[in-house]
Amino acid sequence: MRSKDRSLPSKGAGKSFIPMDLRCLDKAAIITDKTGRGPADPWRLCTATQVEEAKCILRMLPIWLCTIIYSVVFTQMASLFVEQGNVMNSTVGNFHSPPASMSAFDICSVLLCTGIYRQILVPIAGRLSGNPKGLTELQRMGIGLSLECWQWSPPA
Repeated sequence: MRSKDRSLPSKGAGKSFIPMDLRCLDKAAIITDKTGRGPADPWRLCTATQVEEAKCILRMLPIWLCTIIYSVVFTQMASLFVEQGNVMNSTVGNFHSPPASMSAFDICSVLLCTGIYRQILVPIAGRLSGNPKGLTELQRMGIGLSLECWQWSPPA
């Protein structure tokens, strides 16, 4: 199954590197029928390439799991705007805004604030600090946390 250079022959580009992790899955590519009668059952035997592809998928699982948190927050935010739109008076004059369009206001405000930040605040901060990027990452985080504390101080 394996050669000394830890690679598999593959169709196409050349050799595939075989990492040493998840070795417990290697048993799926080992023929266990000792009698040797008849063809091997394809449901019980996998090629080494199939085993290595399964290992690649399993190695990507932590990355996919990290995106669950973002997806839950994003879904909660989107449904919150629809729920808010259901209970509020969404008519302005003769115009009625449907509840599902409330999330568009969030997107538009983010776009507007990003434009103001990039076009107005970054050049001003760059002139004041001497840094062409405006503020360092640490300064941005500090200002963001300060604004957040200031924002939450009236309800507290």
